[in-house]
Amino acid sequence: MASGNGSSVTEFVLLGLTQQPELQLPLFFLFLGIYVVSMLGNLALIGLIGLNSHLHTPMYYFLFNLSFIDLCYSTVITPRMLMGFVKQNIISYAECMAQLFFFCFFGINECYILTSMAYDRYVAICKPLLYKVIMSQQVCLMMTVGVYIMGFLGAMAYTGCMLRLTFCDSNVIDHYMCDIPPLLKLSCTSTSINELVTFTVAGITLIESITAVKYKIIMYTKKYGENIKLPQGRMASGNGSSVTEFVLLGLTQQPELQLPLFFLFLGIYVVSMLGNLALIGLIGLNSHLHTPMYYFLFNLSFIDLCYSTVITPRMLMGFVKQNIISYAECMAQLFFFCFFGINECYILTSMAYDRYVAICKPLLYKVIMSQQVCLMMTVGVYAMGFLGAMAHTVSMLRPTFCDSNVIDHYMCDINPLLKLSCISTSINELVTFTVAGVNIVVPSLTIFISYTLILFNISSIQSTGAKSKAFSTCSSHIIAVSLFFWSFSIHVP
Repeated sequence: MASGNGSSVTEFVLLGLTQQPELQLPLFFLFLGIYVVSMLGNLALIGLIGLNSHLHTPMYYFLFNLSFIDLCYSTVITPRMLMGFVKQNIISYAECMAQLFFFCFFGINECYILTSMAYDRYVAICKPLLYKVIMSQQVCLMMTVGVYIMGFLGAMAYTGCMLRLTFCDSNVIDHYMCDIPPLLKLSCTSTSINELVTFTVAGITLIESITAVKYKIIMYTKKYGENIKLPQGRMASGNGSSVTEFVLLGLTQQPELQLPLFFLFLGIYVVSMLGNLALIGLIGLNSHLHTPMYYFLFNLSFIDLCYSTVITPRMLMGFVKQNIISYAECMAQLFFFCFFGINECYILTSMAYDRYVAICKPLLYKVIMSQQVCLMMTVGVYAMGFLGAMAHTVSMLRPTFCDSNVIDHYMCDINPLLKLSCISTSINELVTFTVAGVNIVVPSLTIFISYTLILFNISSIQSTGAKSKAFSTCSSHIIAVSLFFWSFSIHVP
């Protein structure tokens, strides 16, 4: 074993795009031409924006960064690929890891810079009077720093995980560069952690898909117009607002419905509480259930119990009397609502990954899903919940509520509160899109990939009994996931 990477492999051979000699020279000149045109175009754009003071605006600032990132991204990949057309393409272990890092770094940067450009256009079209205030030089700089930080973190996660693998058999990479899947195929150690990191980081990076939502908002705003709210009224010293309490209107204002609904939701809440408490007690007291699957189920029951308790008692109160909630209580409810809601997304994701390992890698199950790994995953679940809840709550502390204090809802949720603000809520909208996007895309993508792999694995099983057993271990989790995301989709509008 070499001392550098814990592996006997010190260099790799890149096979390239093709092994057919008659295609190599035409492809060399084709990709060389594309690379030269791309380089000249990006350099021209960088020079033009840099030298022309009329183009020193947010839109062209992001375009400048996009050109720079695209130039670097092409340079990381293309020269090494072109080399493979003219001679045997040998790359050292260190160069391979460096190429992987910069490939991920600039690739993730490009995703986030495009997202920043989408947000810039949203502000320009939807909030034209506030454009210069919202998209100030400081904000643009912070967004750019955020872009490069996300790229660095993602690239570090990928490369750090790749460094832990041992390559002790073949050193031939069936690709034109050092990419993640071809490298994982060469590993002679377990790649389960790398797969988990790949699913997670790729899911987070797919947040750029939220830009489609932003463009829908642009089209809606252009069609129906928008009332821009400006600060007015007396400001209190506590939260920058004259509002110190809110009135929750609840589910209905019809007296004949309030008592039946009160008993209906009280019954649902009691059954939910008793069920979750029974499950927590059963798993805690029965040593035969101290396995990863039931460990995550224990956490799911605890989270669901807390999540229900944050919402239901306050909602029930609205059926029997006027439901007044203080500003501090409202912010606390918002925080814990987001905290336990995000936790539930990620604990369901952890359960999906647990089922994937159990069915697709049964011989390695106890090694991969060790006590330490389960604990780390649970800490990750609560950490994501805390970060998401903090982001939502802190951004909600900045709006000023100086007009109405009546919330047309049964709890302190983000959208009803933003409707009461009398200052721009663009930062809140950006935070909501970003945090919600991450916490929807990552769990959904991980669960989808996990069950896709499970289905492929089950389809290859010959025994009908074994297939039935495999499906039965997943059915309850699939139902729980479906119910959770279905109820979430109803709640979001």
